Amino acid sequence: MNSPLVLALLALALLLAGCSGRATEADTAPPSVNGRPGRLRLGYTPSEELVADREQSQAELARYLERTLGIPVELVRTASYGPAIEAMERGDIDVMSLGPFAYVLAAKRAAAEAIATTGRPGDGPRTYQS
Repeated sequence: MNSPLVLALLALALLLAGCSGRATEADTAPPSVNGRPGRLRLGYTPSEELVADREQSQAELARYLERTLGIPVELVRTASYGPAIEAMERGDIDVMSLGPFAYVLAAKRAAAEAIATTGRPGDGPRTYQS
């Protein structure tokens, strides 16, 4: 996979971090030596047409994040954004790429916070207006 594609996938995957007030196994587990959580749960929803492609790209992203962050990355597949947001509420997903409307719902229901967005250096982040 070429570097711009890896960076684009990373930016999309890190678009959203799911936060929950509920304690999970990762919250109660002792931190690793470097102070990071014991694992990262990366959520994704494959499109029905491109399931195999989406799963392969997410697996490649997970391997990249594991090497870069030095912690295990667990892929969490959901059927659609609704179950993904519910998983974020429960603390079962840490990071996920979401579309604009799904992000608004996740921010309200799961206290999700956008941590990255796509865009170009000269133009700034891409935005969505409705």
